[in-house]
Amino acid sequence: MIYYYLVAFFVGLSQLESKKSRRNNYFTNLVIIMIISLMIIVVLLMPLRIDMVRYLGVFEASSSLSWYAALSSVRWEPGFVTYQWMLSKVNTSKTFFILITSIIMWIIIVSALKKNISFKSLPLILFGYISLFPIYNLFSNVLRQGFAICFLMFMIVYLADNYYKKAFIFFIITLSFHVSASIAGILFIVKRFNISIKNLCIVFVISSILLITGINQKLMTNIAVLFGGRLGDSVISYSSESVVSIYGSVNRIDFLIFTSIWIVWGLYFRNRFLMNDKIFEWLLKAYLSFSIIYVLFGFIGFSDRLASYAWFLIPILLYYPAIKMESRFQFIWIIICIIISILLFVYFGTYSLYEPLKLLY
Repeated sequence: MIYYYLVAFFVGLSQLESKKSRRNNYFTNLVIIMIISLMIIVVLLMPLRIDMVRYLGVFEASSSLSWYAALSSVRWEPGFVTYQWMLSKVNTSKTFFILITSIIMWIIIVSALKKNISFKSLPLILFGYISLFPIYNLFSNVLRQGFAICFLMFMIVYLADNYYKKAFIFFIITLSFHVSASIAGILFIVKRFNISIKNLCIVFVISSILLITGINQKLMTNIAVLFGGRLGDSVISYSSESVVSIYGSVNRIDFLIFTSIWIVWGLYFRNRFLMNDKIFEWLLKAYLSFSIIYVLFGFIGFSDRLASYAWFLIPILLYYPAIKMESRFQFIWIIICIIISILLFVYFGTYSLYEPLKLLY
């Protein structure tokens, strides 16, 4: 854990330097490299879990297959299979696959963030990511969904700027990595009809009541069956007793509370400091939209993976207000946000993933 706290110190220190300082640019680059390197090392040292074992098996087998044969060998989305196939032609080492995949995912995240976040502020949000427990699952286990969520960052950014064509291209890319990314289609509706935050909050409250009462299962199962196809089959499969027994409890109130906290956080800062900030307004709408879908389908097994689409925006929701606010207490708010990140890191036990690093000191 000492490395994590050392990074936290340098992240705070990076915010003290002048924005126009060349030295600060070098220091910011150094901190960004430290953050990304630390998490990649942690991911490399983590025990392999079931999804990653499958990915590595297919990755190794792909090296001797043609592209078409690789696509036909599994039922996974073509974008991810193509990525694995191309990488297998370079090297079939498991460490190589995990390392390159982690680096590429970080490049996607940083590239998307840079479109609306100043370079100096990037370490804050990246630190928020390595402090959040669901991120490690996306990098070390459910890679298809991890890639999809990373690419969705670009879709969200382009929709914020009304670049519908570019947003749609990235939407298609995300679908080629994981079909669950289809839920992001709701953002086109929210944007096109300019659905207000107030109305989204009302829908979220109603959806939360459905989760608490358990009515969401009957309602959404019937709707899924009505649509049929892969959606209907997936909902029925993941809500089956066999899957739920493996996953554990569903319609989790603790997940609902955790999700709701960031809505309250976002609403407070929007109304207090960022009423005219269209980017933050859109970010809050995106988070609400994904949260609504998660809450409605909270009865399925592995619903936390669905929640990850919303939770992936938490570091931005956390730090964006402190970065953009015009207040003499801005730096104090930044420190508060760093402390919140550390508390999340400790409370949810993410620090346990850093235990293997003790061998390095």
